[in-house]
Amino acid sequence: MLTDRPPRKSVLLAAFVASDRLGTLEVPPHDGLRTLGGSVDLAMQGGGSSAVRQACAEFLSAASSFYNVEIPAIRVLAARPLRPRDGDRATELFGDYAPEAKCRTPLPCNDIPSESSVSS
Repeated sequence: MLTDRPPRKSVLLAAFVASDRLGTLEVPPHDGLRTLGGSVDLAMQGGGSSAVRQACAEFLSAASSFYNVEIPAIRVLAARPLRPRDGDRATELFGDYAPEAKCRTPLPCNDIPSESSVSS
């Protein structure tokens, strides 16, 4: 899996390739990350976005401290509302949905034609 573009500078590219070749990842000798990961899971099941954000912040703080890296930014997203044809409300989870959006189309929600105005 490639998550970032390889850097162009040879020194940085060498470090990137070496990192990409790692087959294992050291984990803390205690269950601290596993416990914090469970807290993230619980927050996602029952908490609001602030609870998820807090649980993620605690997990990332501990993980970044162990791996001696900078703490990454946290962005909590929401379930994307669907527009089912039968009138029931439904949601689906995607990592690209911002809670302030109201529908799942690239058009503004007000510009979406209703089914009665679309000819077959």
